[in-house]
Amino acid sequence: MNIKAEVIPQDSVIEQVKTLSLQNNTLETETEVLERKLEAIKASLAENETLKKTNEELLAETLRLFDEEWTRRADFFPDIRLEILTSSAALNAPPKK
Repeated sequence: MNIKAEVIPQDSVIEQVKTLSLQNNTLETETEVLERKLEAIKASLAENETLKKTNEELLAETLRLFDEEWTRRADFFPDIRLEILTSSAALNAPPKK
């Protein structure tokens, strides 16, 4: 077993430094690109959350307006409501033999 450190020639050290510098630059560039992508994804998620909330609000408003219109039709046009209920009951009834 040899206790002395292995002597590396200066040319070899210079080549290793160049290689490691290139790898370091490449990794830094990739890190910057990935950070930008991450920020874009975060912005997209925030926008999606905003759109989801808006969609839920609009859906609730639509359902409220539908219910209001249905109530008005039932109040002002009971014969239409009766016809709809009769048609629904006929569709749900067992087939006639």
